[in-house]
Amino acid sequence: MSITGPPPACPQCPPGSPLITQECSLVCTNCGHVLEKDPSFIDPEPSNLTPHSSLLKSSRSSWNLAGQNKEVTHRRNIYLINEFIKSLAHAFSVPGIAPRAITLFTQAMSTGQFSWGNKAKVIAGVCLSIALRESHRPDFLADISSLVEQRLTHMKRSLASVLSVLGIILVPSVPQQHLTTLHSHLISILESSQQEQDQLPFSLVSELKPLSIRSAEETARSLTDLLARASSYSDPLGYAATPTACAVFILSLEAEARATLSNLSHLAACFAARFNIGKGIVMRCYKSLQDELVRWSEELNWLDAYDSKRGRAKVAKRLLVARALKDLITWKDDIWRQKITVSGCLAIAECSKYNDDSETPLVEKSEKSLEEGPSRKRRKLNHTIGDAAHFLVDPLIGPIPHILNFHSTPTDSPEPQDTFHPKPEQGRKIPDVLHQLPLTHWLLASSAPIHSVRRLPSRLQLLAVARGGSSSEEITDSELLTDDEWETIRRTSPEIEELLEQWRLDGTLEHIQAEPHKSRKSKGVAEPNVGGKETKSKRINFDAFEQFMGCEEENPQLSAFMGIESVEHLEWVNFADVDDEVLHPESTNVSILRNTAEGEVIDDWHPMSPIGGYASDRDCD
Repeated sequence: MSITGPPPACPQCPPGSPLITQECSLVCTNCGHVLEKDPSFIDPEPSNLTPHSSLLKSSRSSWNLAGQNKEVTHRRNIYLINEFIKSLAHAFSVPGIAPRAITLFTQAMSTGQFSWGNKAKVIAGVCLSIALRESHRPDFLADISSLVEQRLTHMKRSLASVLSVLGIILVPSVPQQHLTTLHSHLISILESSQQEQDQLPFSLVSELKPLSIRSAEETARSLTDLLARASSYSDPLGYAATPTACAVFILSLEAEARATLSNLSHLAACFAARFNIGKGIVMRCYKSLQDELVRWSEELNWLDAYDSKRGRAKVAKRLLVARALKDLITWKDDIWRQKITVSGCLAIAECSKYNDDSETPLVEKSEKSLEEGPSRKRRKLNHTIGDAAHFLVDPLIGPIPHILNFHSTPTDSPEPQDTFHPKPEQGRKIPDVLHQLPLTHWLLASSAPIHSVRRLPSRLQLLAVARGGSSSEEITDSELLTDDEWETIRRTSPEIEELLEQWRLDGTLEHIQAEPHKSRKSKGVAEPNVGGKETKSKRINFDAFEQFMGCEEENPQLSAFMGIESVEHLEWVNFADVDDEVLHPESTNVSILRNTAEGEVIDDWHPMSPIGGYASDRDCD
């Protein structure tokens, strides 16, 4: 039903101005003023369309522009805080624990007890500290508090709140977790500039620089493991993990130096400041551990005992511990291994689902695994691609396939095992599958070197294989060369003259004639004398020898017999008369002197024969 009535007049125009209807409204044609809606166009039926929310600000609600609603802000805050957690993880060189820290932060914020802003940054740092503790690392809570610009006490209270909300119970930290931090801290001080080294005295820095900090850290780890295994030392002296780690590391440094360190209090203060603890608690823990190690050293007879007489000991307690610490660790570790071996507590209990058919007992397996350590995993290689590449490079070269391994030559055969030589006389039957292999298989399976295939056999090799031998009886010399083959090998007279002319032009012939003829000197063969002059030995000073032997005496025969110059002319000596022992230079039965390239060589003296007489007599007979 429509409502009718007098049309309204334009308030800005004189009465009677024409009006038109446009978009359910009355518009003045004179001035363009829009009047109220025409009541005659009211729809009597209600509209089923849902009205859209206006983008303009309402009097009862805030602005609702795109990108400024609550959900978008929440997503942006989550993204920023996740990036902040990742940056913290990278700062501590542990990017792998960032996902765990993000998960803890999401769970903590979903409880609704923590708000965004600075509180969210604190909760993010606390969640990273929890993730570090769960991965058996130091919590670095003091360092995180400095990065998020919050007090350490506030961080500790927030840590307790997050642990309570999430219901997480952290395992107490152990001293081993803080040794890496101490190692890095000490290395940074020793390798830093002079200004940073001022926190330690110069004498202490000079004592620490020659030491192996890595070896000291390993000694500290072994000592902390030893203290943890001791029954009465489940909680070492009741101290926390950080002061115990500082004290153990100081003891390990002294053990590495095998002497006491000067200015020990400064070193303890440096380590204590790294963990925000006092120097006094580190020194008390150091002295307590020192007393315990002294009691352990009394059980070893080969170590110096701490003997205090009249209030003064011969060897200081600190020096005794520094010298004996590594021996104590080795001794205690051997005792622990013996207990484990005897008790067999590491043996796996017998269980039906884990039993195997092996005859080796489980206790022996555990002992072997304890001695040998964890086995190294080997990567399985697939040689299919490599074999295909070798085939493409050279199809004639390839390894023997695995199918031929079962009929290769036995190990006691002189031939290599990777060569396929089936022998029917050994009673080994060749499988039928080998006869079905294609020709390319035999080409790839050949293990013979390629040079043996390319090099043709000689005539001697062919004749030796054909006749079953290579001796002169099977093959004569005339068969090695064919008719007129020797003449083709030798150079003819024109070829010789042409070669000499060529050598003469390029100077090769003069070089050959200028070089003396050098023949190989065989050992024991005398070199012929040049010019008829006898060569004398270069190893003997003849002037001194003649003066010593008295060669200038009146008896020339005695002098010649005792001298060496007459002996040089002797070549054969015959001992004819044993009683007179007369020397006959003209005898040529036994050679006692030879001229060689190295000088004169006199034969060894031969003893008498058991039959009687000399070997020369028997030779003459």
